[in-house]
Amino acid sequence: MLPPSNPYRLQRLQRWLAYELSTPALFLLHYVVPFHLTLLAVVGCALALLPLMLSTLYREGRTGWILAFGVVVGTPLLVLAFTWGQGHVSLLAGGAVLLSFLGYCFVLRLAIREWLEEAVWKRSFG
Repeated sequence: MLPPSNPYRLQRLQRWLAYELSTPALFLLHYVVPFHLTLLAVVGCALALLPLMLSTLYREGRTGWILAFGVVVGTPLLVLAFTWGQGHVSLLAGGAVLLSFLGYCFVLRLAIREWLEEAVWKRSFG
């Protein structure tokens, strides 16, 4: 594992991921706000986080994580592109894209915590 070159960047990304992972709570808003507006808010949050996440991973040299993002999120996105306009199929594919993105963010947040703990350990004992 690579030690983080700048722990501040990873800590900032970890904080934003904590907020991003709370976006499923936005789905509770569909009882008050129309569902399409709630879905738009969730997708907007995901798109707002994307540049920070990818640039931080790139600067930290975590190219494997960027490739994994492309596979995990890109595959359902391709399915969505090919099924666009086919009613329920495209709706399910869109949900798969969003769920795969949130799953990736969850695993990334766990990995960042491990990277930061490893950096602290190497600084203290290495």
